[in-house]
Amino acid sequence: MSDSKKFMITGLWNGKPFEKIIEAEDENDAAGHFMFFASMAYAQIDNFEINKMLEGVRL
Repeated sequence: MSDSKKFMITGLWNGKPFEKIIEAEDENDAAGHFMFFASMAYAQIDNFEINKMLEGVRL
């Protein structure tokens, strides 16, 4: 990915808190990739948030 950015994804995965960093082209791409893997695991995702990161720091 030449123009990839980092995004911090947080929420509840089957009721347990999670925090992941994902590289994607934009926020929609990050959400799509994450939700694809969540659906493959039959996970319930709640309180889903995406924050763009700049040099490893949340904006």
